[in-house]
Amino acid sequence: MNEQDIAALAAKDLGIETLSPDMQKDILARLGEASLKGALLEIFEKLPPSAEEEFKKISESGDLAKTQYFLKQQIPDYESIMKRHITKTVEEFKRVKAGLS
Repeated sequence: MNEQDIAALAAKDLGIETLSPDMQKDILARLGEASLKGALLEIFEKLPPSAEEEFKKISESGDLAKTQYFLKQQIPDYESIMKRHITKTVEEFKRVKAGLS
């Protein structure tokens, strides 16, 4: 499954599949950003102080894969934190969308 397939499934799950591809992409990007912001607050609270300097260097490199790998090594429940925040953001979006219908 590639990124396009995942985006199509997400759009269908969110009920936005009838919108233009650009609009779908924008909504998915904004939901991803909101999820990440929420998760990062929790992740930063759990990041050991001894790892902060290395995290800063890695994150400034812009290498998302490296950053995620580092966080997974430092925070045992990194994946569950991310999943919980993504689920929360998606559910909030669905509630708002249902309220507009």
